[in-house]
Amino acid sequence: MSFQSIQNIPTVNDSDTVWITWYKELRSTLGAKKANDIFSRAWSAMNVNDSDANTAHLRETMEKYGIDISGGIVGESLDFTRMVGGQVGDLFTVSKWLSIGLVTIVVVSVGGLIYQIAFKKSMRQEVVDIGTTVATRGLNKV
Repeated sequence: MSFQSIQNIPTVNDSDTVWITWYKELRSTLGAKKANDIFSRAWSAMNVNDSDANTAHLRETMEKYGIDISGGIVGESLDFTRMVGGQVGDLFTVSKWLSIGLVTIVVVSVGGLIYQIAFKKSMRQEVVDIGTTVATRGLNKV
């Protein structure tokens, strides 16, 4: 990396990936301590707390490098909403698979019952007797 590439300081309009790439170039050129100091100063000077660059991805990445970026009320609220949305999505995924499993068990059971009724004469006769008993409210057994 060259000093030329780190002189292009990202702006409020740049994305989080631009800020992360710039920080990594700073870090590889100047070292961790100076890079952290320069990034923190640039971030504060640009007042980008309310920009699109202030994402959860940027905050988490920079936190790994020892830089704490505030998301502000809006950023923290959006992060919380995304987290809850992700958990609800996970819940729907689990529910979907449980439902598929339950439906499979029911279909196999009903299929087995229909097979028994269709191909076993004794079972067929038993089903007819049960149906007759239900239809006559048990009067055929008296």
